[in-house]
Amino acid sequence: PRELPSEPLERGFAVQKSQRSVTVADLERVLREAPNPANSSQSFAGGDLVLVDLLVAAPVQRHFVVIEDPLPAGLEAIDASLATASAELDLEARAAQGASAGTEPSRFQTSWFRQELRDDRVLFFVDHMPAGIYHYRYLARATTLGRFVVPPTRVEEMYQPEVFARSAAGHVEVR
Repeated sequence: PRELPSEPLERGFAVQKSQRSVTVADLERVLREAPNPANSSQSFAGGDLVLVDLLVAAPVQRHFVVIEDPLPAGLEAIDASLATASAELDLEARAAQGASAGTEPSRFQTSWFRQELRDDRVLFFVDHMPAGIYHYRYLARATTLGRFVVPPTRVEEMYQPEVFARSAAGHVEVR
């Protein structure tokens, strides 16, 4: 398209995306903080670790939901399940450790999901999503210098595509 959407659109869901630079040393503290879209950054240094937070609101129960977050060309999602990845970057393991350590409960709903990391996008598949607000996150690395388009994040009910939401498109700079 010649122009990407500049305004979010809500048709049965709501979605917000935020991204910020983190260090491995600060990751534990940052993961305990609530996501704040106002603190989202649009500029990163090459090699930065980027934490991406997605907030999804479902006003009523939904089934078979897909959350698609396209990556800007300058970022690459980190697959912590690979043997070559550092265990410190495994967000799922950190969340499980926090839950077993008795940390304070989350204010977000929980629902089983499956995550897929692809070259150009990150996908979350949720079978059953009761009404509430959900928080999904992943790590990416700023790999390529330049200014890149950030396509809109999209949430939809797979078998009812008229029930969806998308965020606004934007830009990100890796310097």
